[in-house]
Amino acid sequence: MSTTSSGSVVRASRYGNFGRPTTVTVNAFKLNWSRESVVFHYADVAVSITPEWPSKPGVEARISKQKGIEILQRLQTTIHPESFTRLGAFDGKGSLFSFVKYNLNGSNSRSFTVPLDSDTGVRKNQKKVKVVIAFVKTVNISLLKGLLTGTDGTSLFDGTSDASSCLNMLNLFVQAQPRRSANLYKGNSFYVPPTVWRDFERDIKPLRLWSGFFQSVRPAINEIIVNVDVTAGVVMPRQPLSQAAARFLGFENASDLRRLRTNVRLLRGALKGLKVCITIKNHPKRRARAVKDVVPDVGSVEFDGPEGITTVAEHFEKKYKIRIEKETLGVKFGQGELFPITVCEVEDQLYKPRLSPKQLTSLHRFMPSNPKERLKQIEDGWEKLGHAESEFLKGAQIGIDSRPMRVEARILDPRVIGFGPRDNEEPFEKLALHSNNAGTWDVMHKRLFRPMMVKDMMAVNFTGVRATNTMNDFIAELFDTMRERGESAVSNFREESDALAPYWTLVQENL
Repeated sequence: MSTTSSGSVVRASRYGNFGRPTTVTVNAFKLNWSRESVVFHYADVAVSITPEWPSKPGVEARISKQKGIEILQRLQTTIHPESFTRLGAFDGKGSLFSFVKYNLNGSNSRSFTVPLDSDTGVRKNQKKVKVVIAFVKTVNISLLKGLLTGTDGTSLFDGTSDASSCLNMLNLFVQAQPRRSANLYKGNSFYVPPTVWRDFERDIKPLRLWSGFFQSVRPAINEIIVNVDVTAGVVMPRQPLSQAAARFLGFENASDLRRLRTNVRLLRGALKGLKVCITIKNHPKRRARAVKDVVPDVGSVEFDGPEGITTVAEHFEKKYKIRIEKETLGVKFGQGELFPITVCEVEDQLYKPRLSPKQLTSLHRFMPSNPKERLKQIEDGWEKLGHAESEFLKGAQIGIDSRPMRVEARILDPRVIGFGPRDNEEPFEKLALHSNNAGTWDVMHKRLFRPMMVKDMMAVNFTGVRATNTMNDFIAELFDTMRERGESAVSNFREESDALAPYWTLVQENL
């Protein structure tokens, strides 16, 4: 595919003629739409979600993209369904697309007041947001035909064009149904719980691996396609936070977390950013918040309460009739609130902190290893994409073929890669790429075809600790490997960790 200088898509003038012609199956699916398909666009700053509670000085109250999508869905389905006879798809930023025009009290805009949280019993003073929706324009999907054939000057590079609006809308409609089904999602991907447990997943506990599907609507040569691929999500499943913390450290029982000393730093890295709810008996469930820090012996921490200086343990004993044992682990939230880990519960969520090497290995083993397996997983999970039952796609008269596309292609002649001789008397070695070796060359112990001289090299010890023997061993092994590949390099080396100490200090201060 090629584009004009204005960004319009045009058909390729000719195809290549090298190699052997063939037909291949690809992970792309044809999208069809009716000539009469019309979508109403409510966008720009026209869809805005504004918090209606006072923020702290210097702190701007913001609504996340995911929260915005949840608020708009609740507004349409439970709060004012009479104004939204059919569900529209919201991108979480400022665009709402619908295949029917909404009744906004006889005008082109209307404001709504919506509770921040779906559970009205979360707290006494329920936070609310103001949602403003205004009609912008009507978009006819049939204009995409002209975009694909290059018969009009429509540009995809202009984010405000009708063509760009159409593609944004199509992406939202394709992704709306899985999101509505309460799956975890991020960007163009959504994730579903596994139906079987595999032995290697024990190395990733307390996390779980969920199958994921990526969907993206894209223009192709004379077609609009839906590209579907598989991915995987590392998920922290719903469970008591004490149980998750114990499993992170390899403990059998949560009681082993008491008197924790040496592993607090490790636990901090594992739990930071997790969203947890506070669950106290006979009290409303509190909205999920992100863990900011882990606090050893949280009960002994003092703070200035309504009746003067008190401890967390005394406060919980008096207000909630909950006794916090000594050395109980706790967590701190963004505004400094402290809670014992025993009253915290983790929500289902994608896990963001860095994974350990064992966990990464489990993730790699979980993913399909080749294109054929990936396509089979897509076909087996097709119903999870929700295309057939999506009222978004039905209402806009959009269909997606469940059969993967077959496209013409050419198999190029096997390429040849050259290696240098093992010694001066041997000839240069040439290896061809053949179909029976799955597109790989065996380069183990091969020498470079034309090795070069490495004149200058520097190794820097960033550990902050002098380890001359370790550094010398590393350099010696590196030189041996280079010589094996046919390269020559200077063999003398001097560690300069003392001279670089000021620079290392500067790096640490800016990390």
